[in-house]
Amino acid sequence: MKKIILLFTLLTPFISNSQCVSDGPRNASSFSNNNSIGTLSWNNLSNISSSDNARSSAGFLIGLLIPTSTNYFLATNFGFNIPSTSNICGIEVMIERKAQGLALLSSITDNEVKIVKAGIITGNNYKINSNWTGSDINATYGANNDNWGETWTPNDINSSNFGIAISASLIPGLAAIGFSAQIDHIEITVHYESTLPVEIINFTGERINNNQVNLKWTTSSEINNDYFTIERSTDMINWEAQENITGIGNSSTNINYSFIDNNNSSFTSYYRLKQTDFNGEHNYHKTIAIPPSTKPNTTTIYPNPSNGLININDENTILKIEVINLLGNIIYSETKNNKNLTIDLSSYPREIYFIKTYTKNTVNTNKIILD
Repeated sequence: MKKIILLFTLLTPFISNSQCVSDGPRNASSFSNNNSIGTLSWNNLSNISSSDNARSSAGFLIGLLIPTSTNYFLATNFGFNIPSTSNICGIEVMIERKAQGLALLSSITDNEVKIVKAGIITGNNYKINSNWTGSDINATYGANNDNWGETWTPNDINSSNFGIAISASLIPGLAAIGFSAQIDHIEITVHYESTLPVEIINFTGERINNNQVNLKWTTSSEINNDYFTIERSTDMINWEAQENITGIGNSSTNINYSFIDNNNSSFTSYYRLKQTDFNGEHNYHKTIAIPPSTKPNTTTIYPNPSNGLININDENTILKIEVINLLGNIIYSETKNNKNLTIDLSSYPREIYFIKTYTKNTVNTNKIILD
């Protein structure tokens, strides 16, 4: 059942709420040589998957003055997972590259550096005109606000056929030996605008008595907001829904919500806020912790002092017993399922101990003296 609880509402035409985020850098997992350009093919293609000085190369053993160029090196399948409602802001590519075997009058430069969209080499040529050096250099192409002359959807980026293509120009100079363009690593970072359906600016809670917790939250904007779900946990692993609260739907002003949860737990309670759109997609807000309810000790132990045989009674069913010494060590532990129990500590040293009893909703501690 959904409840509608609004402390203040003001309906206005809604506006988009977004923030700039990035995904990456990510490494390619598919590599290929494309001979639609140049004459020199790339070898050891998978070497570019990480920066480890194991390189892919394209070149020749001996060359003399005649300029030539490489085929395209295609790196694709970067494994992006951009949210489907996002707008792509920019694509940034880093290529770690070097020139091997430089000689007099020889040089290596970019020939073409283009994006790969749906498996097709396309977009602007972002080649850098400066020469490749004899040591590894990280060259950056594109930027966080540059789409390489293309229009993108998240599906284009997430596709296994998205990537980068690079071809290098080689001028051997005078009798260059072992002359080659080499690539050690290629990575891509995608910058995108994430459209958030609901912006929650706070989520707080306080215990207002031993039996209730007052939860409050405020949204600064809402787009297609169906409802919120209050979830509660005692271990931050297992969560239980407590109530659904209907959202305002669409808004561009502050909306205040509240919910009172009946909670008399003697353990710390954790709450989180789940927001669900009309299309069923959901997001979680932060988790908050609420201190336990303070309750009177319901456990009695006797006799005290004791010779070792100790009777334990509780108005609730005891699920577990622990006996702790003055050093804080648990010297005795047993799982139970009874309200009236007897344990035997006659074999333990004569000193002071603490008996901790656990029920479904309480944890009680009592001091016992063995004499």
